[in-house]
Amino acid sequence: MQESEVEQFGAIITALSSVFRVDLTSETVDGYFEGLKDLTLSQVECAATSIIKTRTNHFFPTVGEMRAQIIGTLEERAQLSWGDCLDKIGLLDKTFDDPLTEKVLRIAFGSIAGFYARGFASEMSDRKHFLETYKSLANRQVVTNLLLEGKIVKKLKKGE
Repeated sequence: MQESEVEQFGAIITALSSVFRVDLTSETVDGYFEGLKDLTLSQVECAATSIIKTRTNHFFPTVGEMRAQIIGTLEERAQLSWGDCLDKIGLLDKTFDDPLTEKVLRIAFGSIAGFYARGFASEMSDRKHFLETYKSLANRQVVTNLLLEGKIVKKLKKGE
């Protein structure tokens, strides 16, 4: 989202707060914007609508829940990535939808070719290793992005 969309974003969050009967401070809305700003306004609106329609408890959704509604949980993304790898068996084109997949294959199995050359006699252990590596790299990527944005450094300077 762009800074120019803050007002529209605020309207979405305000609608959510009305449905869940929660009073939000401007700091809370700012925090939600910060946590979701890498997504599009349309994605956030779809997530809010979906949460309103499907939520079975009365608690206001967290940023993480809204993100999961849009991009899936880390577990779901790792499973989809594994499935994408299996779908490429026997194909010459080994390009992946998720940019993290290639990195996982290189780190976990030495190379993309190394992964496919292994065969699938040990598919269960390979799958487990792939999923663990995917989750680890995804979590590391989040921390790296925060560091690059200066968020952690600013918080450390403030003593938080």
